[in-house]
Formats: sequence, C-alpha cells, structure tokens
Amino acid sequence: MPSGRTRRSSGRWPEAQNGRAAVDSGRFWRCSMPVPSAQPTASVLHTPLAPSRALLARAHRVIVIAGAGMSADIGTPVYWTGDNAAYGDTVSHYGHTNLEHSCAPLWLEEPDQQAAFFRETWRGMRESEKPARPADPYFVLQDWLDAAAKDYFVLTSNVDTAFTDHGFPAEKLLEIHGAYDRSQCLAEPEAHGVFPTVDPGLATTVCPTCGSLARPNVLFFDDYWFNNAANELQEEDFLDYQQHLAAEDAGSTVILEVGVGLTVMNLRNLTWDLHSRYDLPIVRINPFHVGRGDDVSAGTAPIYEHQLTALVGLRALLG
Repeated sequence: MPSGRTRRSSGRWPEAQNGRAAVDSGRFWRCSMPVPSAQPTASVLHTPLAPSRALLARAHRVIVIAGAGMSADIGTPVYWTGDNAAYGDTVSHYGHTNLEHSCAPLWLEEPDQQAAFFRETWRGMRESEKPARPADPYFVLQDWLDAAAKDYFVLTSNVDTAFTDHGFPAEKLLEIHGAYDRSQCLAEPEAHGVFPTVDPGLATTVCPTCGSLARPNVLFFDDYWFNNAANELQEEDFLDYQQHLAAEDAGSTVILEVGVGLTVMNLRNLTWDLHSRYDLPIVRINPFHVGRGDDVSAGTAPIYEHQLTALVGLRALLG
C-alpha cells in the first residue's frame, strides 16, 4: 500500500535492480520499474468452480482485490502491453515509450508532453466502446455482490476509475495507486492538495491554487511527489471495514482476487497480508501464472479462467 505521506525527491534517481528494468532518457534521469521477461500467456484450464463456490456462498463479507486483468477484459491496456498494440506508437508521437511515460521523473523533464500523453490516454479509456452489461466483468461482479447482499470492500491498483464508473460506492473502494479522475499540482504537490481532474477533452488540468500545470494523482514508478491525501481517506474506510474481521467465525469473510498479476506485487502482497492476518480463504481468478506454489497453498481456490468467464460461471452457480 502506498506510503501515508507525500514522497519527496532525494535528488538522486534509483538505479536498476534485480528484476527491474532501467529506463534511461539519455538526459538526467533513470527510472526503474518491474517488467515481465515476456508477456505472459494465458493457460485457461476450465477449473472446477465448486471449491470457490463453497467459499463464496458461505461468506457474508467479500474483500475484492482487483488488478489489471479486470480492466483488460473491457479493453483497457495494461502498461506492459507494448507501444504498437493498444497504446499506439507513443515513440513517434511523444518521443518516449509507454513504459517511460509510467515514470514520474519525466513529469519534471517534459511536463507538457506528459500531460498530453495522459490526457489522450484517459480520453481514450473513457471514450472507447465498452461491452454491454452481460459481457462486462465489473457489472457481473456488482450484480452478484448486490443480489447476494454481501458486505464487500474493493482494493484495486487500477487507475482508470472503472469501479466508480460502474457505480461501486466510493466508501467501499481503495485505489492504492490513485486514479485519473483526480489531480495534483506539479509545482507544489503537497501544499496544494488533490483536486478533480478537468475533463481531458476540454483542456489541460491546472492547479486551482496557483495555476501551474497539474498531473494525475496516480502513483508512477520512482514517484517521490505522489500526494497520498485521497488514499489516506480511503485507507481509513478500509481500516473501519476490518474492525470486525478478527472476531468473526472462520469462513465468514473471503478474499476474491481477480486479475492480479505478478509484475507489480502490491496487490498480491496485500492478499497474503490479509490472508495471514485474519486467516481468510482466497478465491483467485487469473488465467496466467498457472501452478505457482502460492496457488496450491492451504486456503486458496484458484480459477484458471479469464475474469469475465469465471465471474459469469460463479454468478450462475451462486444464484
């Protein structure tokens, strides 16, 4: 989970470490980020849903932990998709790859280019044609949670505002990496707070306090300026939600992990932290990374299916 404080630069950028790729602009900064050695291949095994059904049917609380796979099913690209795929050729348009645009230091070197890239990216996300309700994993999940009267909370690393766009209540949501619909000042990221993002189709968002250029309130790689004020409020909501977990009977709460990969481990680590702290069973939906050791650990029911297929199947079984 991101730090509870705005992180300031020490004046030095971290060098690449094991398992992380260094992105070098050739100017004054280097950015390190985790990248997969190769794009993972789906291994759909049509896993029996009965073990997962039993866990979900018994629970009256569900902690949903949702990663990039959730939004990939509605056409949103993940950051390692590749420049010539869903993101287009960002090098020819902006001079940088989509991976380099994910690095916070580029906001210092080329703020206007960064603002243009993310304005176009967010506009594309919001204007792209979305699947109809029966083919949308967000609606499928929401319909089942509501119909089953589950007391739920959502933790997500997705910054595309898909949960709020689909009507999930803000008080039941923790966006651990921030979200595109809020912004922060580039000049004074801490002092000038967090504010709503102007519609990207209208104009570049500026700080309402000083008029300086603003950036998305999103946690980038090597981000020493992320203002965590909005996240702190969401974290307080989740702390309130956790108050009853320790005293409940075994199986009363289940973790439903959907589309969480292994490239950025924040969400997977949250899953195991909650599992270890409260002895919560895990239902894991992901067609990638089949057969990893933590998938066969006690209390884990893996489903090696695409997110939409698995959620539709579970909803049918659970009624």
